[in-house]
Amino acid sequence: MNVKTAFRNGNLLEVVYMTQSEGFSEPIETKKVCKLQRPIFGLKQASRSWNNRFDETVQQYGFINNEDEPCVYKKVMKGF
Repeated sequence: MNVKTAFRNGNLLEVVYMTQSEGFSEPIETKKVCKLQRPIFGLKQASRSWNNRFDETVQQYGFINNEDEPCVYKKVMKGF
């Protein structure tokens, strides 16, 4: 996974609005806001949403969390 785009791979569980970025808005539409579809870097929820998505994906491949260290995953395969 590309670390630079990791946060955009998460899913937002709540509705988040932000003001338009500098240089993006037109002078007439400065009062408009953007509704985020994906988390962006710097968003408070971004790290957690990416971690939840990573956890779901890794578990789909048969990995399980280590009880002592939840950030460590293991997969036991018979015959190896």
